[in-house]
Amino acid sequence: MRVTAAFLENDCLRRVVHAVETAGGQVRVVGGCVRDALAGRPLGDIDLATTLPPEAVMATAQAAGLKAIPTGIEHGTVTVVCERQPFEITTLRRDVKTDGRHAEVAFTTDWREDAARRDFTINALSCTLEGEVFDYFGGVDDLRAGRVRFVGNPLHRIKEDVLRILRFFRFQAYFGTEEPDGAALMGCQMLVSLLPNLSRERVRTELLKLLAAPDPVPVWRLMIRSDVFKWLELPLSNAEGLEQLVSIETKLFDQLAEDGWRQGLALRRLWAACKAKTNPQELAAALRLSNDEALRLRAMSTPLLLTGGEAGLRRLVYQHGLQAVTDQLILSGTAMPEQLKALVGWTVPVFPLRGKDLQALGLAPGPRMGELLRHIEGWWVEQDFSPDKAACLRYTHTVL
Repeated sequence: MRVTAAFLENDCLRRVVHAVETAGGQVRVVGGCVRDALAGRPLGDIDLATTLPPEAVMATAQAAGLKAIPTGIEHGTVTVVCERQPFEITTLRRDVKTDGRHAEVAFTTDWREDAARRDFTINALSCTLEGEVFDYFGGVDDLRAGRVRFVGNPLHRIKEDVLRILRFFRFQAYFGTEEPDGAALMGCQMLVSLLPNLSRERVRTELLKLLAAPDPVPVWRLMIRSDVFKWLELPLSNAEGLEQLVSIETKLFDQLAEDGWRQGLALRRLWAACKAKTNPQELAAALRLSNDEALRLRAMSTPLLLTGGEAGLRRLVYQHGLQAVTDQLILSGTAMPEQLKALVGWTVPVFPLRGKDLQALGLAPGPRMGELLRHIEGWWVEQDFSPDKAACLRYTHTVL
């Protein structure tokens, strides 16, 4: 079969492919890009595979005036950059040895052998620039059926890389439109006790990607029943809280119709899936969240008094930031689309007085000046930020 996709006409892609073919190598687009093109989904990075050894890929790319970076040359991967657009090119491989986390590989020129080491049939697809699709394990039929199925024996695939348990659930959330494949699910459940061997960074990445799916709730419930979070020792079994938030966000974002509102979606859903009394700092540490993510999670866990109408919300935004306020509005289920739009469209004002203004009135620098400034700023905030500098100075005279 063939796939028709605009990305196959990409000028830089064609330059990179031509460079490899000039050196005598075969090259195809592989993996998620082919899968997503067939599924009609937005495309991510364009990854390539080739029969050419990585050193030859480096040489032929550089000879063609392209930048070549040995990003994983010991595993056969070179990143070729054309007009700031990166393309990962990996030499065909077969596994020599695996330990559940890492693999020793040998290079090959056999496309089927390379495809056989992929995790799922829908990820084992490849195609030429002419759109000819190569499907060795029934991935196209699985994609059409909404079925996530391991390539070969699920137990063997999982033992090669334990992360494939979490990847199975993630891909089920995005591509599964029927009951999970029985053999795949059974394999994950039989080997779920291996999950503690994973690094927390890999767990974090998979869980946040899964939570960004349109509706992760059915799969999240399946993960709870499969003891995934028990073995990961994570307090994430609140499927009801997650379901409630997904419902709230779906209704809100349908009305807002702006992609920007999806920012932070996975992190909000992570917090909604937590059991009561979960310590946000401990969860952030357990998942190796970034500093920004940890701070945002902590802000979600600190209730704000969301009262006082739009003026009250503006005060909260001034004090705690737009992100914290919108997160809590959404999590609480009290957010209205027009409310969120108004907050985002509001420019946070700058308090018009400074210490030098009080010095001009004869007040000496020190603790008294700091207290007075805070008092005047509090009054200015209560006035919904409307008093200008002159009005603030007049008020200052009344409290001196």
